[in-house]
Amino acid sequence: MRPVRSSSWFAGFAKTTARVAGRPPAFFLALSVVVVWLVTGPIFRFSDTWQLAINTGTTIVTFLMVFLIQNSQNRDAEAVQVKLDELLRVTQGAHNALLDLEELEDLELEKIRGDYAELAKRAREDLRRGVVDTGVGQITGILLLLVGLSSGALRAQTTPSSSATILRLEDGWAAALVRRDAAYFERTLARGFIYTEDARSYGRAELLHELVTGTDTVTAAHNEAMQVHRFGATVIVTGWLIVAGRGTGGPFIHRYRFTDVWLRPAARWQIVAAHDYLLPAR
Repeated sequence: MRPVRSSSWFAGFAKTTARVAGRPPAFFLALSVVVVWLVTGPIFRFSDTWQLAINTGTTIVTFLMVFLIQNSQNRDAEAVQVKLDELLRVTQGAHNALLDLEELEDLELEKIRGDYAELAKRAREDLRRGVVDTGVGQITGILLLLVGLSSGALRAQTTPSSSATILRLEDGWAAALVRRDAAYFERTLARGFIYTEDARSYGRAELLHELVTGTDTVTAAHNEAMQVHRFGATVIVTGWLIVAGRGTGGPFIHRYRFTDVWLRPAARWQIVAAHDYLLPAR
């Protein structure tokens, strides 16, 4: 889509007028007119004609400027709106139903604003629990009416697939280690998942059992220096996982060099393979 400059003389005149009227010289010119008018007051003995001159002049100028400046403001606002719409259109995971919100009624806008307020409330609650708040929640309510889709179709359409989402899932994995969150592991581990650590290899069921029922107690875990590598539909994440806790041998801090392979076979990203290398203690 190629923007075309407007050839309308009125649009060009309104734009130039608005730009010139907003500059200091225009203000000082208007101020000079007022000063001259005041100085000539005694000459005309402050007559009705003298007062009518300034009243008529300022009324005419103000009346005409209202239409010229309004035209310029309308075009600027529409241009900004189009740019925002384009950002929404090209952003993966964004709701396309939000493209023309300015056309909705006040009640519909209030319903959508309420959805976002609820999303912000849940994000703050996640922060208090130590969970990252960078996820993309689903906005329901009026959006379902706008696009005419079921909630399941909406989730499938708006599930994010950006690198930021993969990193968020990786951070979620580290947080799940502390909580022993079996539900999170089950959601993110694909069927047929394979895990290797040094000379050992685990299937999906074996790793789930080890993560949830292991003897070690994880008290803190976080990722460092993560990098995302894309190969078509496959995403590979490398980085460091630092895990602190207590085991049979006492307190420990382990540093793992990990490589995770992510695919999106359906509506969400899942890990299909992972490898961890435990850095030897110094």
